[in-house]
Amino acid sequence: MSKVYTRQNPYLIDKTIAEIQNYIAEKLQYENIFGRCERTVKEVNGRKVFIPTFYKGANEYYPLLPDSDLKNFVFFNCDEPQRVELTRGNPLQISTTVNIILWFDIRTLENEDERNTEKIKYYFLDALKNIVLSAGRISVNKIYTLAENIYRGFSLDEVQNQFLMSPFGGFRFECDLQIKYC
Repeated sequence: MSKVYTRQNPYLIDKTIAEIQNYIAEKLQYENIFGRCERTVKEVNGRKVFIPTFYKGANEYYPLLPDSDLKNFVFFNCDEPQRVELTRGNPLQISTTVNIILWFDIRTLENEDERNTEKIKYYFLDALKNIVLSAGRISVNKIYTLAENIYRGFSLDEVQNQFLMSPFGGFRFECDLQIKYC
């Protein structure tokens, strides 16, 4: 059973992401499905380290790195800029690039040792192609498979190498998200 972490009282992009999260939880078996991450900055040995995190409340954050204890997880990262169309008398329209990031241990996700990541990719794409959103649409443009591309914009220097190779793996699905709100 998936645990879905959404923002409280989500609006606009976060509301649409929450819909996608719930759909993923219904269709796929990821243990933790987080909403839009934040880029937390830490200083380590005199240099800045950027970590994807999800705010869990009370000034605490879940780190969303490959070496976390989250096992198989999904989170969202939004690129900038957001494109806005605001015309009097028409619905508010926002479009942006949303990255859906999956990280997994193939042994626990598929109950097999074989590194069949294409099977994981197929299941995810198959689920996304059938999603119907109440106020928009999502389409996948690109898929990244190398850890440094999956976690682009974040620091992986602090992650142990064993988490960046088999049986662990991941994807970054670069998507266009378009929403309309009245």
